[in-house]
Amino acid sequence: MNDLIRIRKTPLSGAESRTPRQNRKIFDWRLMTALLILLLIISGSVWFAYQRSKPWRAVFLTNNQVYFGHFFWLPFFSTVSLSDIYYLQAAQPLQPQGQNQAQPEFKIVKFGSEIHGPVDKMMITKKHIIFWENLRDDSPVVKKIQESKGVGRSP
Repeated sequence: MNDLIRIRKTPLSGAESRTPRQNRKIFDWRLMTALLILLLIISGSVWFAYQRSKPWRAVFLTNNQVYFGHFFWLPFFSTVSLSDIYYLQAAQPLQPQGQNQAQPEFKIVKFGSEIHGPVDKMMITKKHIIFWENLRDDSPVVKKIQESKGVGRSP
């Protein structure tokens, strides 16, 4: 009679065929992936919030020019964006004639008022930037920019 009854054993498929140890490895992998994605989202949102706070920055270029504005950069991109741009312009000759050796005076000029009429946004290749620095709110440059924009004036 044993010969007549045959039980066919078929291999189990999917999760039923995995051992508890294999199931734990898959769970660990999924958990680590979820944590990594969460970490990227949180760090990205913090980074964007900092970038959007838009501190005034001075950007020093390899051609000896300095621009002031709101600086935005993305990692792994070759350019940065500078908006609301100002620069310094000498208000008197840099090399005065004669005995008068006074320090040259500079004025803040809004970028975009030039004869060719550029837009007030500049894309700068990172390789042309020597360094940049954040400016304090009480910086003389920031104060002059705010004066020229009319910020802080009493009516």
